Amino acid sequence: MQIITIDDRDFSQLLDAWKAGKHIGRYTKNGKVQIVIATRQFMLISSEDDQKKIAIKPSRSQNDAEQFALQFLLREESRGSEVQFAEGLDIPTNNTTR
Repeated sequence: MQIITIDDRDFSQLLDAWKAGKHIGRYTKNGKVQIVIATRQFMLISSEDDQKKIAIKPSRSQNDAEQFALQFLLREESRGSEVQFAEGLDIPTNNTTR
């Protein structure tokens, strides 16, 4: 995953994609809520309150980005983060905490 900050030239385009993408879920890390979004090109993660940096993972399709996002959120949940999945998603059930 790559971190893009407000100082990067592509930041505004990625922020627009983050705002327009499909909401997959959210998790709390270090007291901050992080929103996980999928687009046809990326999985994007940014803070709910302060979008000065965005974590991105390139994907080949919307479906790939959604799968990356679900895997990421399940991993965060297994690490003890509080995770909320967006309604209507097909969440894998192989996690013993679910």
